[in-house]
Amino acid sequence: MKNFLMILVACLGLASVCFAQQSRSQESTESAQLWQVYQQISDLKATDQEVPAELYDLYYKLDHAVNPELYEDRSGANPLDQFSDLCPGGMIMGPDSGMTYNYSTTGATNTATNNCTFPACRIGRDLFIRLTVQYRDSITITTCGSGFDTYLCIYTGACCNQPGSTLFASNDNAPEVCGVSTTLQAGVSRCFEPGVYYIVLDGYGPAAFGQYRFSIMFHGNSCIQPSNDPECPADFAQHEESFPEGCDAFANTIHCGEGFCGQIDETGDLDVYALTISDCPRQVTISVYADDTPGRTGFEHGLNSMLRIWPVTCEAPLAVNNDFHGGDGDPEGTDSQVTINLVPGTYFFEVTGAEATTGPYEFL
Repeated sequence: MKNFLMILVACLGLASVCFAQQSRSQESTESAQLWQVYQQISDLKATDQEVPAELYDLYYKLDHAVNPELYEDRSGANPLDQFSDLCPGGMIMGPDSGMTYNYSTTGATNTATNNCTFPACRIGRDLFIRLTVQYRDSITITTCGSGFDTYLCIYTGACCNQPGSTLFASNDNAPEVCGVSTTLQAGVSRCFEPGVYYIVLDGYGPAAFGQYRFSIMFHGNSCIQPSNDPECPADFAQHEESFPEGCDAFANTIHCGEGFCGQIDETGDLDVYALTISDCPRQVTISVYADDTPGRTGFEHGLNSMLRIWPVTCEAPLAVNNDFHGGDGDPEGTDSQVTINLVPGTYFFEVTGAEATTGPYEFL
């Protein structure tokens, strides 16, 4: 198996084929700066502190440079600012049968006010959208590509703060939806039953307002209900991870209904698997059973497993878990598990040993 340094060298070697040295160096510097600014904003938000406008300005300057494709087309398919600053908001009607349908538009919240405030949603300038779903479907609602720190709240029964309103879903940052690990944009991807939904397109705080990009995607698959349990059976065929492995398209491929047995042979060894979601957004649970879960491969063989989930770009992990401490059937103690909502695409799941530990593991 290959160790961490070998995988890193392979990734950098692949990048050098695609980009000139000078361009790569500049992009790497801007990406590192973007990650640092994103962390500063995340730290302020985690402690309920206000994010300064100057910090947002720096973030979006870097984000435009690193992710220009997100800002290429702001014309949208519909007129600007068709949404209302008051409930019930602009009306969007979904398809009346199970078909793929995309709605997108752009606009601005500069002249909006804060009508759905914290704790119902956030404290930014907000707009309202009334969505009618006529056919049970998996639906993705996003603000990916917006020019400010967005937040989404979705209600049923009535609009925000009105009698009978029930929070259906909310989101701040959705890297698994927008495909960018440092995104400040929101996204909700899940099954919607027929009915009326009241969407609040909010700004995270007083300094979060400006141009937005708003999209609703009906996936036309009648939706697959998410599951909190691993979909793959425990009695799987034994499989030792193969070569080559790493942060590329040649990682070992995972399919539901299969399980894998792996071995962390030495400090720094990484086992990387690729999972492709091809049908609709779904909740996926990845479990690594090693040293602490009785009856599983690797029990009391020493591996303190570390699990990380990466987007196909391998920029930064979408989720990390070391010690899960689960209930019946879940990994215990130092074994690991991650449950995450994933939209269609390819993802990498990386298993390694924390605290320089080694040993066998079982991967579901």
